[in-house]
Order: sequence, then C-alpha cells, then structure tokens
Amino acid sequence: MLRIYVKIEDLLLEGETYQQIMEELRFHAFDSKKDVETYAKELAKRVQMLTGEKINMPVFSYETLVKELIRIGIFEQA
Repeated sequence: MLRIYVKIEDLLLEGETYQQIMEELRFHAFDSKKDVETYAKELAKRVQMLTGEKINMPVFSYETLVKELIRIGIFEQA
C-alpha cells in the first residue's frame, strides 16, 4: 500500500499503485471529466509553472511523477 501526503492540501492519498494515487488526487480535485493520464500531465505542467522546478519525466509514468513531486516538496511519502 502506497501512502502519499499532499502537503499543500493536507491530504493523505492511499493506493496499491501510483496510478491509483493519481486517480484519488484527481477525485479530490473534482476534475473527473478528464482521464487520469491527462490530469496527471496537466498537474505536472501546473506544478512546473508555479514552482519553477523542472519535473524530470522524459517518458510519462505515474511512479516517476509522484517521485518527482516528492523530490520538489509537493508530496511527502507517508
């Protein structure tokens, strides 16, 4: 079981996979009209714009995105 804390939202996400973590985050963002991959890619772009931090993800993967969000301080492993 993965447990990820979203620091800016004071939110704990749980899932068996990194994709499930992103699906739960999308649910809490009330953005269910987009598929989870589109939501995750747009989230990565928003985070880069807001923080000025580069998300190192040459090939899209939920695991890489979550680990990058941990690295830049948006997420924290719980």
